[in-house]
Amino acid sequence: MSRLVSINNTYDSYQSLISLFEQYKEELFGDIHLEIRNFFAANMSAALGAVLDTFTANLNNIHFDYLSPQIEAVLLKNDFLTYYGKKRAIDVHNTTIKFQKLKPSDGKYFKNYVIEELIEGHTADLPRMSDGVKERILEAIYEIFVNAQMHSETKFIYTCGQFFPAKNKIEFTIVDKGIGFREKINSRFIHLKVKLT
Repeated sequence: MSRLVSINNTYDSYQSLISLFEQYKEELFGDIHLEIRNFFAANMSAALGAVLDTFTANLNNIHFDYLSPQIEAVLLKNDFLTYYGKKRAIDVHNTTIKFQKLKPSDGKYFKNYVIEELIEGHTADLPRMSDGVKERILEAIYEIFVNAQMHSETKFIYTCGQFFPAKNKIEFTIVDKGIGFREKINSRFIHLKVKLT
C-alpha cells in the first residue's frame, strides 16, 4: 500500500508522485492500494491521474483504501474519482475545475473546457475583465496545451484545477506523459547530425 500525505504544489509533492510511479511502473495485472491523507491540492489530480493512468494501462486495478473526508469530497466534485467508479458530487460552491483526460487531438474541446470551466465558469468570482483580457488568458493556457500536443509525443493530456475565491486565486495544472523538452531537443540534434554526415 502507498500513502500520499499533504500533496500540494511543491517539489516534495511531485517527488512523492514520482516515487509512487517508480514503485508500480512495472506492475502488471495487480491491485494497487492507495491512501491519501491530510491534504491534496485539487489541481494535483492532473499529475496523479497521469501516474495512475500508467498503472491502469498495465491492467492494474486502483483501490483507494482511505481518503480523508475533505479530500474525498473535493475529488468527487472535480470528477477525478468518477474515473475510478465513484459517483460525482455536485459542487454547490462552484470552485472546482473538472479533471479531464484528453487526447492531443482534442484541442477544440480543451479550448471550450477552459472557457466553460475556467473563464466563464467563475465570472462572478474573478476580477472584472474585458473580452480582450479573457482572450489573452485563453490563448496563454491553450499554448501550453498546444506545446504538449505538438512536441511531447504524448497519448493523453491531463488537466484539473481549483478556484479559491477568498484568495482570488486559481490553481490549474496541465500534465502530459511525453518525452520532455530535453529528449525532444536531443533527438533533433542527433537527427541533424545524421543528416549532415
